[in-house]
Amino acid sequence: VGTILDMNTKPSVGTILDMEPASLSQVPMQYNKQTSSSSSVAAGLEDLVMAPLVANKDDITKPSNIDDESGVWKEFVRPELSGGLFVKMRFLRGSSRTKKALIMGVDPNNPSTVCLQVHVENVRPDAGTLRHVRIVHRGGKSRGVVSPSRAVTPPEIPALKQKMASTVFIGLTFASASDRDGVTVAKFDVKSDRGSTSIEVRPTLGELLNEEETKNMSQSDFDAAILGLQGIQRISSTFTVSPMNDDNFKNLPTTILQYLNLKQIGTWSGKGSFVGTLPSSGQEVYVVVKCDSVTGYGDVIVCSNDAIAANSIMNCLKQALASNA
Repeated sequence: VGTILDMNTKPSVGTILDMEPASLSQVPMQYNKQTSSSSSVAAGLEDLVMAPLVANKDDITKPSNIDDESGVWKEFVRPELSGGLFVKMRFLRGSSRTKKALIMGVDPNNPSTVCLQVHVENVRPDAGTLRHVRIVHRGGKSRGVVSPSRAVTPPEIPALKQKMASTVFIGLTFASASDRDGVTVAKFDVKSDRGSTSIEVRPTLGELLNEEETKNMSQSDFDAAILGLQGIQRISSTFTVSPMNDDNFKNLPTTILQYLNLKQIGTWSGKGSFVGTLPSSGQEVYVVVKCDSVTGYGDVIVCSNDAIAANSIMNCLKQALASNA
């Protein structure tokens, strides 16, 4: 069962397509089998799975609440190497992560659980249709990495016409949480009738941080905590935002929060305080960012009892700050 929207025909007033609040990224899909003993109509339909909704790419990419609770988009499948199939993903956080995890049947309270929003699009130049588009998890264990103990992938997209796109979701629970960067890895094959592409989803330690545990921290609590972290518990680096303008200066905290799952303490005025907890040990990681609104010159400090984790967080921050340069 699936719905394909003909975007060349405008819906008449009063149709279901006119309902603005129901953004496509929020449409829930059934990933797990459900049964009911109270309805004879549902008998025999327990294994029916709804195909992902397909629509014009401009409608799929409209802003929604999920944009405020997600990381940065990352390209995983390049169209020139996959017969015109384009796939990008981003990690969900906060209530969006919790809701999608519950829908897909993965534990949102497990620190090793991640949920990804997946954008699938047909960008073939020849107006051809992509068929049997699906994401298949490749199981098995590899030495030195933590693989998923549970992986929930979306149903197959039967047909994806040119310039059409679909938003689907993936739920992963890794076998264990780790405070080491890059050791959690999930492998997939993204397939269509035009071929198959193997990809790896490797969340950074910055993405796996937990900001929920730090909700009640005040600025004075933050300042007192970093005062007690010195020596190898504190590392620093400098950066330059170029070109420096009002938008780049104002959006600097937003850029940081797109790359790392941190909580911002207080407001941004050229100095920002951020905190999160490590997924395995639960130890706090404190980040202080300063930037001059005129020169664009700034510095960043990371404080943690786990020096190795602090270095990994600093690398994530450098990547975030470089994207803003």
